[in-house]
Amino acid sequence: MEEKFLGANWLLDTSEGIKLYHEVAVSLRKKVGIIDTHTHHNLRQIIENKPFPNIWRVEILETREEYKNCDHYIIQLAAKLPGFSQALARNTQISDHDKWVALCKVFPHLEGNHVHQWMHLDLKRMFGIEELLSAETAGRVWEKANERLKQKDMLPQAILKKIRARIIFTTDDPADDLTYHKMAQKIEDITFLPTFRPDAYCNIFDDKWKSNVERICQLTGQETTLKGLVEALRIRHSYFAERGAKASDHGLLEPYGLKIEQKRVKQIFQEAYDRGKMFSMRSIETREFISYMMHQFCAMNQEKGMVTQIHYGAVRNANEYLFKKWGTDVGGDVSAENVNIIENLQPLLTRFFSGESENQGHLILYPKELFVSLPLYQSELR
Repeated sequence: MEEKFLGANWLLDTSEGIKLYHEVAVSLRKKVGIIDTHTHHNLRQIIENKPFPNIWRVEILETREEYKNCDHYIIQLAAKLPGFSQALARNTQISDHDKWVALCKVFPHLEGNHVHQWMHLDLKRMFGIEELLSAETAGRVWEKANERLKQKDMLPQAILKKIRARIIFTTDDPADDLTYHKMAQKIEDITFLPTFRPDAYCNIFDDKWKSNVERICQLTGQETTLKGLVEALRIRHSYFAERGAKASDHGLLEPYGLKIEQKRVKQIFQEAYDRGKMFSMRSIETREFISYMMHQFCAMNQEKGMVTQIHYGAVRNANEYLFKKWGTDVGGDVSAENVNIIENLQPLLTRFFSGESENQGHLILYPKELFVSLPLYQSELR
C-alpha cells in the first residue's frame, strides 16, 4: 500500500531504507541533535526572540530590514504561474494575507517539486497542519498558523531547541563586529559560531568591489593595496577565530585554486582598483585574482585550524530584470555550465590538502543545486 503523503515512511520504498531511517538516522538525530555548518540565519532575529507576525513572513518573505530574509525558491517557482508574481510578492501596498492567498491558489501546481514538499513538512511538523495548500484552504491555514505563532514554543529560540539544534554556523562578512554572537552565548543548549565569508573582497567583477576593499582596509587601518587587503582580511580572520569561527565559506563560480605569482596579482589589483577596469566573471584576471586569494585564505585556515568550504557552480543574478528591480537573492541565480573543477583546484589541493603536511587542512567542496520549475519526483528532503 502506497505510503500517505508525508507519512512515517513516505519516500522510503524498501525495508532496508525504512530500517536505516528509523533505527539509525532518527535515533542519531535524537542523540546528537543538529549540527548545521552552513546557514543564513538572521542571528539578530534569534537573539531578540520576538514572535513571528504571520505565516507569510515566516515561510516566504520578511521585508523588515533588521530581519530581512527570503525563500526565493518558493517565490521564483510560484511566479512562473498565472496569478502570482515577483511584483505581487514584493508590493508593499498588498497585505501579507492577500499575498498568502495568491500563493496558495497556485501552490497545487507545484506538486512534486521540493518546495511543495518542504512547505507541507513545515506546516505538519511545526504547525500541526496537515491540509494541503490551495485556494480553498488558504484562509484556514492562515488562521491556524498565525494562532500557533502566538504560542511561546513558536518563538525563534524555542523552535531551534524543539528541533534539537546544537551547533549553528552563521554566514558573516569579515567586517561584521559579531556583536550578536557574543549575545548568543547566553542562549542555553545551542552554540552559534561565525563563519568567515570574504567573497565581497575577492569578486573584482562586482561594481561594489572597490568600495568593499576600502571599507575593510579602513576598518583595520591598512592601505588600499593588495598587501593591505590581504593583511586586513588576515586581521579580521584572526578576529573571527578568536570568537569561535571554525570555517571559512567561499561562493565561487568555479573552485579557483591556481598558483599565481604575487607580482601578477598586484598588477590585476592595480588595474581594478587604481584604474577602475571592470573584469568579467569568467575573465582570466578574475580567475587568477580569486585563485591567489584562495591560497591566502587556506593558509589562514591552516594556521587557525579552520575548515575551508567552497560551494561552486552558481551564476548569481543571471536574471538582469530581477536584479535591477529587487537586488540580489531574489531568485535570479542559475547553475553554471562547463565548470572546471580539477584543473583549477589541483594546485590548492596539492598545497593544503594533500596529506603530506603535519598541519593537514580540511576542505568541504560542494556544488550549488539547480531548482527547476517542473515537478521533480525525487527522494530528497531538506
